[in-house]
Amino acid sequence: MHMARSYEQFCPMAAALDAIGARWALLVVRELMLGPRSFTQLTEALAGIGTDILTARLRSLEHAGVVHRIGEGRRRDYALTDEGRALQAVLSELARWGAARLAPLRNPNEVSTRTALTALLLDARPIPTGLEGTYEIKSGQDVALVSVRGTKLMLDSANEAEADSTVASMLLTRAGLFALILGTKARSLLEGGKLEIHGQKRKAIALIDALAAPELIKPMAVRMGAAGLEPPTPRV
Repeated sequence: MHMARSYEQFCPMAAALDAIGARWALLVVRELMLGPRSFTQLTEALAGIGTDILTARLRSLEHAGVVHRIGEGRRRDYALTDEGRALQAVLSELARWGAARLAPLRNPNEVSTRTALTALLLDARPIPTGLEGTYEIKSGQDVALVSVRGTKLMLDSANEAEADSTVASMLLTRAGLFALILGTKARSLLEGGKLEIHGQKRKAIALIDALAAPELIKPMAVRMGAAGLEPPTPRV
């Protein structure tokens, strides 16, 4: 039986917190923003969470209609529902509020590529016109499918966009991803071997350049620079 606590207030904020306000809940949502994950993958990504707590949070999020299970048999993954993906704007604003509160970064390896890629995509600025379509962005083992609609970028569920319908596929090395966060432009990444593009190159370059160094993660970039990552390539 579902035994989640409730604030029991007729208030939209209280109703939202009833669904997603428990500790770890929004970080589970963050991990699923780029696509489905298994229970083991979530456990590994959320260092410090106990398996019993993760089980409880997933059940609570399922009950709230934020998460659902996909797949068959023993291979069952967790994915966001439409309601779960609608939290993208919530996570973006929460990250914006918390960016200045980031602790000093002692080691760049503390930051996972998935966390960095999610932060980068959550705070995408208005995208130039003419780039409508679906794009695939890879870094390490992590893959993000994004849709550009008008001037807005939205994260897609990884199992809902067909690979052959993408405008372009982009592969960033770990160093390339962090260089992008620091403000490096796409052509510099290409010349340095930190970015590969397959598909419509012009549109991919324009999208990558639109993602470079958004306001939200400037504090993150400063801490990365202080920790010894490459300084940004001068803009031209």
